[in-house]
Amino acid sequence: MAFAKSLYAMPLSTHGAIGTGGGKEKYPLNTSQKKSSILSTSDEYFTSPYEQYPVTICGQTIILTNGELAAALLSLPEKKREIIYLYFFGNYTQQEIGDLYGHCKSTAWHYIHSALQMLQEEMEVLLRGES
Repeated sequence: MAFAKSLYAMPLSTHGAIGTGGGKEKYPLNTSQKKSSILSTSDEYFTSPYEQYPVTICGQTIILTNGELAAALLSLPEKKREIIYLYFFGNYTQQEIGDLYGHCKSTAWHYIHSALQMLQEEMEVLLRGES
């Protein structure tokens, strides 16, 4: 049972990220542990086969494995980047985002949807090779 207590729940993301620099976590860590640490190794066998693109949003650094996504995200206005970070990487709800910006849940959803549309347009431009 001691082995099970040393494991931590880490949320996985399917949006091109291999880790986040912080934010609100959906899966709380075992509170009986006094010190938390992320399991890691320096063995070359376990290094990531993907190129890494660090992006800093809201003071937190996230590592993306898609260069076009990183470039498109960085090209967005700051508020749009923040909203995408809070919703997809910070695990904030629409209500919490609305509260942060002084708006209702439906307005927060509009902000999220608008940010995603802009991100998609930027990705299409980058993938076509246009500037």
